[in-house]
Amino acid sequence: LIDSAAELIHARGINDVGVQEICATAGVQKGSFYHFFKSKDDLAVAALDKHWADSRNQYWRLAFGEDLAPLDRIRRFFQMAYFYFKQAHDAGTGIWGCPFGNAALEMATHNEAISEKVSLVFSDATSFLRQAIEDAARRGDIAVQDPQQSAEALWAYYEGIVLTAKARRDPEVIGRLGSEAIQFLR
Repeated sequence: LIDSAAELIHARGINDVGVQEICATAGVQKGSFYHFFKSKDDLAVAALDKHWADSRNQYWRLAFGEDLAPLDRIRRFFQMAYFYFKQAHDAGTGIWGCPFGNAALEMATHNEAISEKVSLVFSDATSFLRQAIEDAARRGDIAVQDPQQSAEALWAYYEGIVLTAKARRDPEVIGRLGSEAIQFLR
């Protein structure tokens, strides 16, 4: 159920996917859904948890691995995002955007559980950026007054370019604008 919900919700949004469709995709009866989840919103939170656990353990840990200099880690993060979205676009699935940004745009203003989950994910994502910024500042690569604020600004920039790429259906937006991300720190 969680895997099916994660994919369907990422592709189309929480409101556009029904419990019946999730169950059919998962190959389970609707009664099984209600055995595990009180509501579709509870399943959506579980799907966001799955997305973040998968992304954090595969994508984020690789992008921010300490095998590169700190600013190169940030560059790699944006390059990996570009390649991920370009591959999806080229495969014909389109650019679905960031599942957490999508959930925030769609549900965070009126759903406390989803708002809290997105906030936790954003905070964790920002911690990766903050660590790289702090490391770069210690090395003398950049001078920043507030690494947390810089990390939050960089995260907002990332979410913005992904949203722009989704709206334009053009992964090249991420490639072009992602390569400029480091300039914000200088």
